[in-house]
Amino acid sequence: MYSLLSYEPGWRYLYATKKTTSEARKLNDKILNRYLDALDKQSFIDDPKLDCAISMKPRSRGQLEALALGGADREQISKVTCTDLEVVDLILRIYFDIDIIKGEPLLRMNIANQEHDKYIRSFKVFAAKYGWKKLLQTYYRKDEFVSEGDGSLTPTSIIEDLLYELSRKITEVGTYTTGSAQSKELVQWMKLTLDTCREVLREDTDEDKSKDSDITKIMENIGRNEKLSFSRESLKFLGNAPPNPKKDISDEDK
Repeated sequence: MYSLLSYEPGWRYLYATKKTTSEARKLNDKILNRYLDALDKQSFIDDPKLDCAISMKPRSRGQLEALALGGADREQISKVTCTDLEVVDLILRIYFDIDIIKGEPLLRMNIANQEHDKYIRSFKVFAAKYGWKKLLQTYYRKDEFVSEGDGSLTPTSIIEDLLYELSRKITEVGTYTTGSAQSKELVQWMKLTLDTCREVLREDTDEDKSKDSDITKIMENIGRNEKLSFSRESLKFLGNAPPNPKKDISDEDK
């Protein structure tokens, strides 16, 4: 392996199925030999956990792989997917051995984008960028996270998370060449960020303090600026987000 960018996470599976048995045996790898032994017998009946790992549907396996790409360890994956720990370990070793690169963000994303299945690629790209816990949160029911005092997500924390993601989006857009379509929308992303800041301040119980804050004054000034006032539908890179009517921040704060 000369370049991690060309690293193949499923190298054990490829050696077991694409190489000759003698070539695969030369690696003297315990998991690979276990797989080869079952293939030689043409039966996995004597190794039910390996049989479970091999027979798992690709999309189900892909979700386990996405969690691993998002930084979850084997115990965590086993718990949240209700999958036997040894089966999880076998799947990751045979199909998705990424231990050597999972701490490198660019390589994580490179591996995620190599997924051919569009459905699973969306899981992997999201997990590679935001982590496995954030991936799980997207599937929580409302009653599973809107509660106070137990460390779970709350309406305020959700807004704060959005603010964090917006700041990352601003950084991402800022990497494009000045004058590009993405770069021109930088000010619009910043405006959306300030709108989010306003929502965070609304959750603040100390109203007098929020009224005197610098961020509130900045938002009021932007709200009066015609060039910076626009509606959500003008944001091309928000995908299919439903448009909201244009609002004057200064009027709302009165």
